[in-house]
Amino acid sequence: DLTDALPMFGSRRRAYLLLAGLLSALGWYGLGTGIANGGKAATLVLMMLGNLGIAVSDVVVDAVVVEKARQDDALMGNLQSYSWSCRGVGAVLSAYFSGSLLESWGVHSIFYLTAFLPLLVAVSATLIQEEPIPDRNRQQSVDDGRNQLQELWNVIRKPEVYLPLAFIVSWQATPNSGSAMFYFMTNELHFSAEFLGRAQLTTAIATLAGTVLYNRVFAFVPVRQYLLWVNIAAVALGLLPLLLITRANLMLNIPDQVFVIGDDAIQTVAGELAHMPILVLAARLCPPGLEATLFAFLMSILNLSGSLSGLIGGALTDYLHVTESDFSNLAALTLLCNLSGLLPLALLGLVPEAPVDVGSVKKDDKA
Repeated sequence: DLTDALPMFGSRRRAYLLLAGLLSALGWYGLGTGIANGGKAATLVLMMLGNLGIAVSDVVVDAVVVEKARQDDALMGNLQSYSWSCRGVGAVLSAYFSGSLLESWGVHSIFYLTAFLPLLVAVSATLIQEEPIPDRNRQQSVDDGRNQLQELWNVIRKPEVYLPLAFIVSWQATPNSGSAMFYFMTNELHFSAEFLGRAQLTTAIATLAGTVLYNRVFAFVPVRQYLLWVNIAAVALGLLPLLLITRANLMLNIPDQVFVIGDDAIQTVAGELAHMPILVLAARLCPPGLEATLFAFLMSILNLSGSLSGLIGGALTDYLHVTESDFSNLAALTLLCNLSGLLPLALLGLVPEAPVDVGSVKKDDKA
């Protein structure tokens, strides 16, 4: 990661966060002005700038969280949970206001508002306190990058990291029927865009609640036992949309809206709960100077797993001939996708039963 290997203006965090905020604001502001004039290439460039700034700032903030948590070991799990709780609050606010603001303000005004938020990130970057880093020549930067890659490999190859990560990746990569359910709700049940926005609000609140619940209740539960019950609960709750698909909810006099929280939303919440122990574990094992690199790697792996989940789900959707107008096999698709969530339990034995003894890991590193 550049923020670890290549300081900018004597800073490894503040300068990059400031630049990321400005780049993101520039991209969204450009979309708001309509400077792209409908051109696909220009629109794509502006969207890439906006999202690139968000991605860079996310990595930098993760690194800052790890650095601060390392100063007090008691803060390690709490600070990670607090960070993700803040993200959950942002997701709740976005889901609640996005639909209504889009209808009342219009697209361009929403882009202007989106451009303002990264400016707040740039302003907050000036509050970060860090020791100045002397300028380095090109060869020193290359050597530092090579050393950090080696350190990253040393961390990843620890059984305490790659074994639990293998389980989480296999879980995140299980197929989902989210796209098919979206068409079912819009084309078959005729849910409005505003209502779907409110459904996203429910998902965001549940994600936030799950993060807080982990911090308050499950942070001290043995990891293997925790992941076992989270997995089983996710599969069980993911079967609830079958009542909506088969219209059994109407026989029970339950409105359709109650069942909107379907497979995709439940699996997202469960995934949020599942990777919290991995983030805390990674923060404990992360060597100084490698914070951004390690977290960028972990998030990339989890995002790729999520993409693979969508690809497998899409292939199953096509195989079962579920289309935007034909939902005759949607129940079978939903059942198959959710039951596949039990397959990663075969790898649960890779996860350590007890929390990692950080002291012993550090001693092993010194040996």
